[in-house]
Amino acid sequence: MAFVEAADRVVLTLDRFFPVTSQRFLRMHRHYRIDPTLSTDWDPIITGGPSWRSDVGGTNHAGAGTDALVVWQQEAGNIFVPSINSDLYGCYVNMFSGAATAPFPISTDPQLDEERPSINQVADGNGQPYWCAAYQASPNSTTTGDLQWNVAARRIDSAGVVTPPTYVALTPGEHHMAPRIEGTFGRYLVAFTKSTTLQQAGLPTGSNGHEIHTVRLNWDPMDPFGTQPWGSHTLLSTPDARLEIGSLACDRDTDSHWGLLLRSTVTEHVYLRTLGYRGQLLQSETVVNPAGGDVSVVGGIAWDEQADELVMAYGVNGASNYITVDRFVFPTAAPFALSGMGCTPASLHWLGSQRIGSERNNLRVTGAPVGALHIAIVGTASTSVPLVNLPPFDNGCFLLVPASGPGFLGLLPLGFGNTYYWDVPLPENLISSTLYFQVFHTPNNVDFTLRGTQRLAVPIVK
Repeated sequence: MAFVEAADRVVLTLDRFFPVTSQRFLRMHRHYRIDPTLSTDWDPIITGGPSWRSDVGGTNHAGAGTDALVVWQQEAGNIFVPSINSDLYGCYVNMFSGAATAPFPISTDPQLDEERPSINQVADGNGQPYWCAAYQASPNSTTTGDLQWNVAARRIDSAGVVTPPTYVALTPGEHHMAPRIEGTFGRYLVAFTKSTTLQQAGLPTGSNGHEIHTVRLNWDPMDPFGTQPWGSHTLLSTPDARLEIGSLACDRDTDSHWGLLLRSTVTEHVYLRTLGYRGQLLQSETVVNPAGGDVSVVGGIAWDEQADELVMAYGVNGASNYITVDRFVFPTAAPFALSGMGCTPASLHWLGSQRIGSERNNLRVTGAPVGALHIAIVGTASTSVPLVNLPPFDNGCFLLVPASGPGFLGLLPLGFGNTYYWDVPLPENLISSTLYFQVFHTPNNVDFTLRGTQRLAVPIVK
């Protein structure tokens, strides 16, 4: 399911199986967002063969057009039979008319079995949007490679141009299966299950694995391949193939946080894991623990942009038989604040999130003289030490953040100019605390007398 902002419509794709004729077709349902009736417009999606496992990506830019991108797995022939020669196709669907374009190939290597496509829900770009799709692929014969599932990703633009594959998980002796991808602005997270080829021999037909892994994928719009700056992380490990991934959502306010909904087929618990900008764990929550012999249905997760919350939907079958929606609210920190006595009109500010796991944050100094050089101190404690007759510090200044000892974290790179920004990411391994900053600057790039700002205290929370 996805939302297309320019059309103000939600679109859902699904496949229908007709057991009498052994045929499988795709269809889509469109719903006008402000229509209060419980009804949809539906249209078929004409493909070149039996099609299933569809996913759809939308937009959140008014200038990105009124089309959604649908991707699916397709089998050969007219009769639905899962094969080892599956291909991946896509098409665009207009949210006003319901018309679908002719299918175009996404990944159709005759030597590979390519399955289970997943696409990010919000396209990047405005005038010419593009999406990123992840899928699992394996050689379909031992003559072309080891029979194991690997995870690859491709970027797809609004004209049907598809990049070569970027392999996200490709390790001999391991199956990487059922990927989910989410993100925007070239910043994606891919989550998938994993088992070794000894734990699951042959090519597993299911999606469950012994472990769940995550990989952060960065993709510059001018680059045909994505990069993986922080490698792969093991999120969860169990003694058997009980782990199933449901869905993935991205916090589009920070572009650094994700929520992953998953399920255990043994305990029937549905779990939520939140992750930061490196794809590493932040929070672990049990969403539902079914009573008695009830069985859970993992459902989906989405980001509520207006409420700044994760929204989770899941079901329980058995004696209870219900579908419900829960919300997860990320913790909030106290506002950042200035304190202490400075000896310069220059001032410090914090831009970005105070939530641990966020990457795109800045410490900013403004109001310094033109040509000033800046030295920024970072600490976990505050102090107030007068700097008298201590060249190169100007008399009357104070050291407000420790420059040594247990409360000192380090110095940021040297800055220059009347305004300067430092990148200050908050990696997932930090704990809730307060970071303290102070900047000393020169009057220009000739006089090296140092004058200090007030102290900036930035509470961070996990």
